[in-house]
Amino acid sequence: PDSRQNPVGPVGPARLKEIGTMPKMKTHSGAKKRFRLTGTGKVMREQAGGRHLLEHKSSKKTRSIANDVQLNKPQAKKIKKLLGK
Repeated sequence: PDSRQNPVGPVGPARLKEIGTMPKMKTHSGAKKRFRLTGTGKVMREQAGGRHLLEHKSSKKTRSIANDVQLNKPQAKKIKKLLGK
């Protein structure tokens, strides 16, 4: 056999299963734009309503919307999976 050829043969999805190496998990690009993980593993998200139509909202409301909030546990579990964590 030529040294440049793969000794296992052609490597497609079915072949990878046979030899025991599955493809890498890809992170969900939509999730990585919307959520972030803290150092302690909490999942944070931005609050809705802070992008436009801010003129009629009070300063108090605008300031509270600007803060990130923590996701609840069932949702956080799903998001961590999408982020590959």
